[in-house]
Amino acid sequence: MNKKPDLPQSCFPSLLAESVALKKKGAWLPGGIALSLLFSVAIAPFAGASDQWGTVPLGKPVARTESGSPPIRQKLESRFQKLPAEGEEAILFESGQSRTILVIPAAPTEVEREAAELLKTTLEGMTGGSFLVLPEKELRVEEDGKGSFRVNDSAGRSWPHAIWIGGTAQARKSGLGPDGLRPEGYRLITRGPWLFILGNDRSPGRMEVKGTYFGTASLLENHFGVRWLWPGELGTILPKSDRIVLAPIHEQDEPAMAQRTFRNSSLNDRAEKGIQLLGVDPADYEALVQERAQWLNRHKIGSSVNLQYRHAYGNWYERFGKEHPDWFALQPNGSRVQSPERVRLCQSNPEVALQAAKQVLQAYQENPDLDCASISPNDGGTKNWFCMCEECRKLDPENAHRVSLLFSRDNQRFTVDYPSLTNRVVTFYNRIAEEVTRTIPNARVGAYGYSAYRDAPLGIKVHPAITIAFVGFKYEDENLRALDRERWDGWCHQASRIILRPNTFVSGDGLPRVFARRLSEDLKHCYQTGMTAGDFSALFGHWATDGLNYYLLTKLLWDPSADVTAIINDYCRAGFGPAAEPMVLYFAKLEEATDQMARSVPSRIEEQLREEERDPEAKASSKKARGRTAFQASYFEAFDPETMASLRGLLRQADEEAAGDEKIKARIALLRTGLDYAEIYRATAESEDPVEAHQKLLDWHREKFRTEPLAIGSVYQLWKTGGAFRRVK
Repeated sequence: MNKKPDLPQSCFPSLLAESVALKKKGAWLPGGIALSLLFSVAIAPFAGASDQWGTVPLGKPVARTESGSPPIRQKLESRFQKLPAEGEEAILFESGQSRTILVIPAAPTEVEREAAELLKTTLEGMTGGSFLVLPEKELRVEEDGKGSFRVNDSAGRSWPHAIWIGGTAQARKSGLGPDGLRPEGYRLITRGPWLFILGNDRSPGRMEVKGTYFGTASLLENHFGVRWLWPGELGTILPKSDRIVLAPIHEQDEPAMAQRTFRNSSLNDRAEKGIQLLGVDPADYEALVQERAQWLNRHKIGSSVNLQYRHAYGNWYERFGKEHPDWFALQPNGSRVQSPERVRLCQSNPEVALQAAKQVLQAYQENPDLDCASISPNDGGTKNWFCMCEECRKLDPENAHRVSLLFSRDNQRFTVDYPSLTNRVVTFYNRIAEEVTRTIPNARVGAYGYSAYRDAPLGIKVHPAITIAFVGFKYEDENLRALDRERWDGWCHQASRIILRPNTFVSGDGLPRVFARRLSEDLKHCYQTGMTAGDFSALFGHWATDGLNYYLLTKLLWDPSADVTAIINDYCRAGFGPAAEPMVLYFAKLEEATDQMARSVPSRIEEQLREEERDPEAKASSKKARGRTAFQASYFEAFDPETMASLRGLLRQADEEAAGDEKIKARIALLRTGLDYAEIYRATAESEDPVEAHQKLLDWHREKFRTEPLAIGSVYQLWKTGGAFRRVK
């Protein structure tokens, strides 16, 4: 602990010594009693009742009624169906000429236009030829009297084959459509010389979704061998051919979940900090964002529901601070004055729940297609303390799982060991849901299970109108991963609707890593036990180091039953051809080292804790700081010089086996840049001259953004480590 607020300094040594002595005697200190002795202060009355800020929970112990794995709610199985096909083999391109026309409806939607453009440009890239897209109103279908059909255009050209994209009149005339498919699902079916691409492009509300586009992307992947390993030309695999033949098809597929999002790190205030350090044009970064968005579309990332569950009280202090100061979290000095940024609420105050319910009802009034309105608390920070008034603490069972509450005072940080805040937060959620459903019985609200309320509640069921968005699952600490699995299972016992909303890709510092099998195991478990949506953060653009993880995630979100080994093998075969074997070994070596690092982190954290007990001056400012130190040490140990040499050796072998294919060699070179980054990162962390070392790292980022902007997501990586560059020009 760095600082004790509101008590004379002379009190601190004696109280701390007393708490340490009690610990040595084996005494139990309920609810962080030592910190309560230090921090409890009398304050002015609140709402006419006696009130006191403190760090002793006032809730009674609650029995843990359910444990273990929750029941299986969903079967883990693919929705892909391959059905008996009819029609004839179609020669789409031969002898330098296209033999098929791409047809869109007379009044095409934007999705149908995008699908046609994707198909046109991809086929042209494969063949070097030209493919024509026309609306069907400019065409005439003729039958030769013998059961054969041809399509004639207004220029007098006759086409033996046609691909009908989306909701064309010809599809309806043929009795074909997306009937029976989930939103975003698609159907590919041949009739005679024609192929129909049929997508469900409508959500239950009025949202336009991309079923037709996803069907087109799947056609290119599954039947023409196209792959998009990462954005841009280098990451795009277009098998070259002077003859393209399509066999009869009848297949369909649809997403396992209505929402599959992978947050594309856009141009915002965070990115601006990185852009300033790089000294680049924001437009250059925005171009990367758009490339990533296109890549996500091609991998069928999307949503057919409007679920809102992000932090919901951003402007409350400006709106209500003067008139309703009692709505906000009680601070140690007895006031409820807040820093407007990331304001915290007094969640035990029933008026706060009523106002939050009004906000939800207004959201539904303004947006009738809303599937879920947010009631989540604001994100973290240390400027405003969690409310520690008596009424809030009465909602905190003393036997709940312990968490570390991070606070700051006078620019110094310290942590308070305290029971999880989940019970108070879920009580708050339930009050809002009850009020909302009185007015709109079928309304839904979305709320995070996150931060100091990540653990499942004890003895409280979550109101059935609430969708919990669980924020968990990272792959740097195997113990934390196991704990998050327990937390997920706990929420599944208590909540009827649950979303997986992890910050998996925010951590890791952009270093080379693969956690394919652990990611697959967790997604499969979460899906089977009730996961209704996936929403991952964040796509920073570390394609040289996280690219395989990104690719795997998109495939697993569409179909959680997918075989991760088959995906990796296909990735290497498609992207590296004759060098596939050493590339499979390269990614396997990366995964082995990543798993070793994750197993090592917990023991290093325990070692740090023991050191802090021996030497209070060594105390970390937060659990997060402790975890970061353990992560770096464990990463450097797992990716030691011998391992790095082995990884480089596998890339050299792949380079030799690429047989002069310059594109494959360029892909291998991109991955080699990821290893270069790991080495300069380590040199920076271990340097005795941090200013000079950080300058070299910053110069490296600037050069790579100019020459290889896809390799490392430098913009967001510099935002995350921006403090290290404050003294660097």
